[in-house]
Amino acid sequence: MTSRKRMILFFIIQGVFVMGANFAHPVTPAFFLDLGLPDYMFGVALGSMLIVNFCMSPFWGKMIDYISSKTAMLIGSMGYALGQFLFISSRNQTEIIASRMFTGVFTSAAFLALLTYIVNTFDDERERGQYLTISATIMSVCSAFGFLIGGLFGEISIGTAFVAQVITILVCGILFFFVCKSDQKVSIKDAKVKDVAKASNPLAAFLASRHFMNFVLLALFLGVISHAIGHTAFDQSFNYALRERFNFSPGYNGMIRGAMGITTLLVNSTITLWIIRRTDMRKSLIWIFASGSVMMFIAIVTLSYPAPFIGANIIVFACASMSMPLIQNMVAKVAAGKNSNLIMGFSESMRSLGGIIGAFLAGFLYDVMPVYPFIFGLLAFICACVFASIYYKRSKALQIEEDD
Repeated sequence: MTSRKRMILFFIIQGVFVMGANFAHPVTPAFFLDLGLPDYMFGVALGSMLIVNFCMSPFWGKMIDYISSKTAMLIGSMGYALGQFLFISSRNQTEIIASRMFTGVFTSAAFLALLTYIVNTFDDERERGQYLTISATIMSVCSAFGFLIGGLFGEISIGTAFVAQVITILVCGILFFFVCKSDQKVSIKDAKVKDVAKASNPLAAFLASRHFMNFVLLALFLGVISHAIGHTAFDQSFNYALRERFNFSPGYNGMIRGAMGITTLLVNSTITLWIIRRTDMRKSLIWIFASGSVMMFIAIVTLSYPAPFIGANIIVFACASMSMPLIQNMVAKVAAGKNSNLIMGFSESMRSLGGIIGAFLAGFLYDVMPVYPFIFGLLAFICACVFASIYYKRSKALQIEEDD
């Protein structure tokens, strides 16, 4: 099998896998409400999984050297599917949190392996960049369409969406194993517990930041974490509000997410590409954050009116999606040099940490008053805009000094 054909098959399987991973999302609010659980559980459940995901990612990053990405995809998919079975079988808060934490162990393996397979397979920087861009686009678009399909399954029953998810994830894990080639770097026989334990420290990226951190980079990374906090808080609260506040069925929830996916695809394939090629991304990012903040404010004001509230959230989602390629490109440019892996790893850690904070606070704030997590998300996005402005001004000044 040629390399090109193998990658085409890989991306097809990845697309199906990402869609399957989102089948349960539109029915999860209904699942929680049917069990009579408190509102904060939607944030606690996601946050619990993300914490374990964050902690386990360095472990799987090291283990992939010994077992290869394709084996990690298989193990991750099997564990992910089992975790979702445990999730739908849960009947109280303790069981739900435990099942979500169990799932987090394996989602970290599966999704990290999708990235490492591309990075390890292609040495040519340009070719690797193209494939990483394709992968990021698949992740964004297929997530939304998975939401749509999951919502349609949810119209049959909540269980149908979960069963479809479990089967899809399992099948994709097996297909990954047989389609992908091995990128194993070291024999598992040479694995040392001490080396694995040392490399598995989830705080390593933060500790290593002392080797490269300065005020300009600090502003950029504070923008990264603020963006992640605001987007997660707003997005998760929006998903829950559609069911709890407006009593929308999973099908309507899925269709709204599908509209978000189409909007994201159109915007990223036109406006975002134009911004990256023709403008100063640092300055453009400020305007995207500012636009997102304005639309968040409109969403808050129209919280009691479904149509304008949903419309504003679609634009918020588009702004958040547009900002991701810009942030990745900006970090990649800064990371050029000997500390590239450290800087990229730190950026991903900050983004993950932002997701954890946003998820937990969204749940607890929604339980106090539904409007609070939206206000919190708005404040976080405003902070992201401020940090982006500081980064633009300081980095531009630094660039002028270096030119002189």
